[in-house]
Amino acid sequence: MHRTRLALVALLMAAGGAVMHVSTAGAVDQLDEVDVPRYGGADRYATSLLVAEAVADDAGGSLDWVVMVSGRNWTDAVVAAPLAGSLGAPVLATPPGELRPDAARFLQRTGVSQAVLIGADSDTDGVGPTVVAGLETLGITTERVTRPDQYANSVAVARRLGTPGNMGALGRTAVVASGRVFADALVAGTFAARGGHPVLLTKPEIFRRDVARYLTDREVEHVVLMGGKAALHQVIEDAITELGIEVTRLAGATRYETAVEAAKLIDGRYGNGCFGTRRIGLARAHVPFDSFSAAPLLARLCAPLLLTDPDAVPRSTAEFLNSALKVRASTPRSADLHVFGGNAAVSRTAIDNYLADPLGTEGGRLRPQGQCVPGLGNEPVPVLGDMFSRHSAWSPDCKRIAFLDIKEALWTARTDGTGRIRLTAGYPGDEEDGSPAWSPDGTRIAFVRYGGRFRHGEPINHIFVINADGTGERQLTSGDVTDRSPSWSPDGKRIAFSRGHPENQHRYQNYDDVYIAVMDADGSDVRALTRGDAADHFPAWSPDGRWIAYDNNQDLWIMDPEGQNQRRIAAQYSPNGHSWSPDSKSLAYTTFEFVEDDTYSDGMRNDRTLTVARLDGEITEVVRYVSHTVSNSFRGTFTIIRRPQWAPDGRSIIYERNTHMGDAARTYAAPAPEF
Repeated sequence: MHRTRLALVALLMAAGGAVMHVSTAGAVDQLDEVDVPRYGGADRYATSLLVAEAVADDAGGSLDWVVMVSGRNWTDAVVAAPLAGSLGAPVLATPPGELRPDAARFLQRTGVSQAVLIGADSDTDGVGPTVVAGLETLGITTERVTRPDQYANSVAVARRLGTPGNMGALGRTAVVASGRVFADALVAGTFAARGGHPVLLTKPEIFRRDVARYLTDREVEHVVLMGGKAALHQVIEDAITELGIEVTRLAGATRYETAVEAAKLIDGRYGNGCFGTRRIGLARAHVPFDSFSAAPLLARLCAPLLLTDPDAVPRSTAEFLNSALKVRASTPRSADLHVFGGNAAVSRTAIDNYLADPLGTEGGRLRPQGQCVPGLGNEPVPVLGDMFSRHSAWSPDCKRIAFLDIKEALWTARTDGTGRIRLTAGYPGDEEDGSPAWSPDGTRIAFVRYGGRFRHGEPINHIFVINADGTGERQLTSGDVTDRSPSWSPDGKRIAFSRGHPENQHRYQNYDDVYIAVMDADGSDVRALTRGDAADHFPAWSPDGRWIAYDNNQDLWIMDPEGQNQRRIAAQYSPNGHSWSPDSKSLAYTTFEFVEDDTYSDGMRNDRTLTVARLDGEITEVVRYVSHTVSNSFRGTFTIIRRPQWAPDGRSIIYERNTHMGDAARTYAAPAPEF
């Protein structure tokens, strides 16, 4: 009879991450124990230190070398991994202008005498003079490897590494990755650190000459090319092949699948069962800082690095784990799943759910398996091509966007505007629709339809629902009411919306009977959550189900799903919609303000800003649009932005950009801030 249990063991190290206890009965067959050590500190630096402690512990408690990088530059960390592996050292992330006391104590306790610093000599961007002074005070000798950019820096670190190591029969091997896509390079770091394979960064569309010279100078025989042709164009592969070098491209449809392909490639390449997948690393896919320092540790453990979402293990990762953890030996053996980052990075629930149901439905929610806006840089970019588009809304899996055209008809399309499907007719006629909202499973879209008449100056609107393919349209609300802005609960069972009663609004601008309501997804059991002296609009249910955000008298508030525990999140809020981040910790919204500025006519300008507020109080500006004003009245056209919506992958926010005339609506995406 097979036993499946999870050992609850002592802390991995004195300051280290704990081993989680997860109930796994019946989930992973033929395993005696599944240990889940977690390396998750209070911030990226504490996490990096936990991993460094594990490296030192594996080395017997003492170290000669440390490789240090700025915690702000993932490119320095990924190229540092193979050098650290060759020196038997950890990669330790540091704030640019501070040698933290906990890091100093670690370096002293482990006896480090030499440090290699990767990156700029800067107290703002690199490992700066303040850090160097702190190291020298500890008696640690330092050397620095730095060049003007991440690409040249990767070559310099490769030359410091020396002759590339062999990948079994494939010979001397180097890794080439995009300098703009961190996930591919981080995944490669594990086997690069084990085998002494330099990680060389290049631009997606241009093969750098210094990279080519390095490959020929070092007589590299084999290159692992990380990522598909969007990450590294075909010209890169062709250029390497023309050098007489064999190329293995690791490219999955998503970054999760690319990581799986890497794990498959390295299995058995390094002898003695190394990377035989009894030990596996796991880190979130869309933030690099949790796994900054993972590579040297995983290289020692012969464990590949796989990628996951914070709250659910993606199907491709789950399939590989399911195969790898089912040890088919006659005698059951143990397995280790090393998790990088705290609960917000890879939640305990995600691990619990995977082990309980390895190929389950992830709670019924569709989740993105790739980047929602591929290639998004630091500046906003248009999506949906050049189509007129309003009220744009992501599907839960990021594959489609619902939007309104200039005739208020409802459509869906792919991110680039192709594959359009028209769902409703729009006008002329009575079908003027708005506010599309996808159900969590991506099968239905709730929306608002104008009922064709006004009462006391207010339109009669009702909420409808339609299948994502345009079939099965059904009306959910009725009566002389103004219903707006539907928002699904995360389990898909309820819909929150705003409701007004025009008969109670006989005095214009008296909106004391507009409130947030909730109903079952079939339109039944409507009940009010708020009733007050000011209008309550734009309910938005948080992905974790704990909160509903709403506009109260042009301030942004949240409350629980029972209408209790109200709390104001932001003032100076422009009542044009708002959206939760996938982790339910932040809200995106827009603001509108007049700003004194002598460079503009009458010393005044009109600013529209996309802003993000965290529930803990931190507020960050994402993008700002500036227009002319004259005595608080507008000259010509000016820009408005509204209806922000966070992408399901958490990396971008789409919003509607338009003129005040409403005739030039386009959908844009801006990069989401990192916290």
